[in-house]
Amino acid sequence: MKKLILALVITALPVYGFALENQPGKTTEKTTEKTLEKNLEKSDVAKLIGAKVNSLSPSPVPGILEVIVDGNQVIYIDETGRYLFVGNLFDVIKGVNLRQAKEDELSIVDFAALPLEDTVVQGDGPVKIAIFDDPDCPYCRKLHKELKLLKNVRIHYFIFNLPMHPEAYDKSKKILCAKDKLGALDRAMSGDPLDDLEICETDLVDKNKELSEKLGIRGTPHIIIETGQSIRGGKSAAELQEIVDNVLAAKKKLAAETTE
Repeated sequence: MKKLILALVITALPVYGFALENQPGKTTEKTTEKTLEKNLEKSDVAKLIGAKVNSLSPSPVPGILEVIVDGNQVIYIDETGRYLFVGNLFDVIKGVNLRQAKEDELSIVDFAALPLEDTVVQGDGPVKIAIFDDPDCPYCRKLHKELKLLKNVRIHYFIFNLPMHPEAYDKSKKILCAKDKLGALDRAMSGDPLDDLEICETDLVDKNKELSEKLGIRGTPHIIIETGQSIRGGKSAAELQEIVDNVLAAKKKLAAETTE
C-alpha cells in the first residue's frame, strides 16, 4: 500500500476563509501588497481581520503567500490575491507550526530598549520580566495571582487600559500616581475600585498604550521575558517559573564561561 505523506497541512481550529475580488483561475498574475490592500479595502475582510498589510512574501507552500499584518499577525493568501485564510499552517514532517513560529520570530522585543524606569516594580530578582497590564482585564487579574508566586524575578508592569475597558484609564492613572504603586496595583487586581486614591497629571498611561501598539501588542496580559521572548496571554506560575529558571541557568552558565 502506498503511503501518502502530506508535508504541510492547514488546521481548521480556527481557520477563516475569504474570497476577494480577483477572478478565479488567473494564477499567472501574482498579487502584490498594493493589489492585496486594494482588494481588502473593497471587501469586508479588512474589518474582519482588523489590520493593515505590512508585508507579503512566499510561504513554504507553492502558490500560497505569507501576509504580515499589524500586530505581527500572520495570515495567508493565494498568489492571485483572491482567497485568504486565517489559521495555523503545519509542517507535519518537522512537526512545526509555521504560523506560530513566524509570529514568535516577529514578536521578539529589544528588552533593553523598554522604558523600565517608569513601571510599577515587583521583586528584585536577577531575571527581568515586563507585563503589559489592564487593571480591569480578568485575565490580567488571574495572571497577577500567579506572578506573586514566582521566585528570582523583577517584574515591571506597564499599566494602561484596553479600549473595551474605558473606566480602567482613570484607575491606571491612580495606580501610577499612588505613593505605593505596587500596593495600588495589587488592590486593583483584586477588584478594588481605588475610590480613595487620587488622579495626578501623568501621561504614562498614554505612553504605555502607545508603546504597546508599537510593539504589536493587541491584548492583555502580555508578557515579555528579558531574552526578548513575548508571550500572549497568561501562564501558570509553574510554566513561568520554568522559563525563569532556564533564563537564570543560561545567565549563570554565561557568567561562568566568561570568568574561565
